[in-house]
Amino acid sequence: DTVCIDKTSSAELSEAINFMFRWYQQSEICYAYLGDVSTGNRDRFVDSALFSRGWTLQELIAPRKLRFFDNNWSHIGHKAVLERDISHRINIPMYVLSTGEFSMASVAQKMSWA
Repeated sequence: DTVCIDKTSSAELSEAINFMFRWYQQSEICYAYLGDVSTGNRDRFVDSALFSRGWTLQELIAPRKLRFFDNNWSHIGHKAVLERDISHRINIPMYVLSTGEFSMASVAQKMSWA
């Protein structure tokens, strides 16, 4: 959890970000609970606060498999199926979301994602 990270230390912050990215990347599957998305409003899942947090980048890019759930734990969909909507919402290319590969992106492009 990001609460335990000393954000005043750039070394600790960098280490934590890299560790968390690897953790998500090596996971078999990740789950995203969107507590602010109601069952009747599932088509608007990209309006969730999850998509406006900087920490979300590693949660969206790193895992190979990611499933989204609404506030009743009803399945909304898989990242692979929803990546067009996600890409449009957060301006990260679909190939980055689907492969987790972002080395070809410029530093400026990566910074724009944050």
